[in-house]
Amino acid sequence: MFGERLKKILESKNISQMQFAKELGLTPPAINRWCNNVTQPDYDTLVTIAEKLNVSIDYLLGNDLKDIKVEEKNKELVQSLATGLTDPLNKALYSKASELKNDRDKEAVLKVIEAFINDVDNRDN
Repeated sequence: MFGERLKKILESKNISQMQFAKELGLTPPAINRWCNNVTQPDYDTLVTIAEKLNVSIDYLLGNDLKDIKVEEKNKELVQSLATGLTDPLNKALYSKASELKNDRDKEAVLKVIEAFINDVDNRDN
């Protein structure tokens, strides 16, 4: 999924793999391996890619919020969390929670993340 997304974004922005490699300080073959799903970048590089292309890490990895299937009772919680996902840590936590198969586990983890975000927000005030 990552390779297809990266290739699509680069094409839509008229950025060649060679140009993007130079921008990241990497070799064109590294970008080509990503675009062809041979390898994937490490987390730090993924963050840099998302920032340079102005997209979310979740989008690059194919974890769109619209693709997450949740029970009706969880939709409000998911939507409220989505508005607070501004830093990479929160995005990473949410991404991991969305991978859970069991709805009860997912709901419990989402509640913990929400409590964490609220706690951090309250400390900033």
